[in-house]
Amino acid sequence: MAVLGAGMWQFIASLGDDWSTGAALLFLMSLPALVALLLGFGTYHPRKGLGNDGILLSPNYIAIDYGKGPTRVAWEDVSAVGARSRREAFRFGSGTNVISLVTGDADSGYRTIDIVHTDLETDPTRTYHLFVFYVRNPEKRAELGTESGLERFRRGGYLREHASPLSGEPTPT
Repeated sequence: MAVLGAGMWQFIASLGDDWSTGAALLFLMSLPALVALLLGFGTYHPRKGLGNDGILLSPNYIAIDYGKGPTRVAWEDVSAVGARSRREAFRFGSGTNVISLVTGDADSGYRTIDIVHTDLETDPTRTYHLFVFYVRNPEKRAELGTESGLERFRRGGYLREHASPLSGEPTPT
């Protein structure tokens, strides 16, 4: 904006003399300013405001409220949790990581609910393990919405509670 202002000042100052020199200076000085403005508008993405959007985990259901609209699914309907990378055909570079909640079964048909990592305000790996933990340990869902559930999320306590000593998995301490 400063370069554009300086070019405009040069143009106005030259109006009494040879205005073509001032116009040429304005044009030459406005080109870098125009490129900078276009780059700024092309790369600027405003941060989402913190509100009631996001993921709500309760003992009975999962509510996802962003993107295409609110989605609510009962824990009993979640048959699998997955993670994958989605690539867009028209974009270069790395893909977008996605957490997928699979609902339904072979008889009724499967449905996938995708949670894109760019929409999360928290660590997506931790969120993935949180979903897996509560799908595998339904008796622990009662702690959701309490200080104990929040503490589990903060400390990353997602090991299976009922690990068998023969399974090769570490037992929680």
